[in-house]
Amino acid sequence: MNKFISVLIACLILLVPTTLTVSARRQKLIPLPTQKTENQLSVFQPSLNQNIVIKTADSTVSPSDIHDVIFILQNYSIPALNADINHGINKPLYILLFNSRDQFKKAVKKYFPLAANTRDGIILNGFANETTAFIPIYKYRYVQNGVSHYANSELANYLTHELTHAVLNADTVSVPVWVNEGFAWYNGMNAESKFNQSRSSQLSNSNYYNLDYAAQTSGIAPLNQNEAEIFKETKYNLEFEDFAAVSELISDYGLAAFQKFVFASSQESFASAYRQTYHSSITDYEHFFYEYTSNE
Repeated sequence: MNKFISVLIACLILLVPTTLTVSARRQKLIPLPTQKTENQLSVFQPSLNQNIVIKTADSTVSPSDIHDVIFILQNYSIPALNADINHGINKPLYILLFNSRDQFKKAVKKYFPLAANTRDGIILNGFANETTAFIPIYKYRYVQNGVSHYANSELANYLTHELTHAVLNADTVSVPVWVNEGFAWYNGMNAESKFNQSRSSQLSNSNYYNLDYAAQTSGIAPLNQNEAEIFKETKYNLEFEDFAAVSELISDYGLAAFQKFVFASSQESFASAYRQTYHSSITDYEHFFYEYTSNE
């Protein structure tokens, strides 16, 4: 399947009842032709053979915010997804943008009640439900010399991360949490590294240090942990352990084999898909990784 098929990114402005005006300066950020109608901006973009629809969750998300997200999508997220997933889907993907902290917390509480009373941690950087990525853009904005800017490398990471979950959900992929989260981390880190290699390396090194330190002191969780574990206080990022496991698997056997395993799991059990791909059991790998990381 040719992954570079032109598709439509439709940006639907749900809560802003005025026609979106694209300034000349902003238009330059979108190198491909645009089509504008009332409450909608369409941008043609090579993608996953499917539509990506951007919606606003509150009225404070501006047209400028949306254009910045489109720029990151076109230049970082979609190229990373094309390279790392290389798999067409048959459902549209949605991105819901939040500029209100209160509105986003309500969404977190609705979909992740276990996280409602926890620290403002991993889950509040974004999350996915079915084929929708929920993105709190206010978390990626900073002010310098009185001018508001986006921390674009971080936004590229988390936007790509959550879109990976949406793609896997769209294809009804059923894999263990560590595979799902680890692959989302893998894609997100790749997108960020294209934007800011230094920041991506610092993030990776810091998390590896914390993982190693936990392994030598309090111990680490097994890969087949319950998903609820990610909301507990730990000395390291549990999702980064998932990323480390996926990275090791891809490093040893290649990205193509990993892609085959993941998307075969939409047609058969993940245990069977893993065995067909790697000629061993997934529980053996989980045990190997846990022992290797704990004793490294």
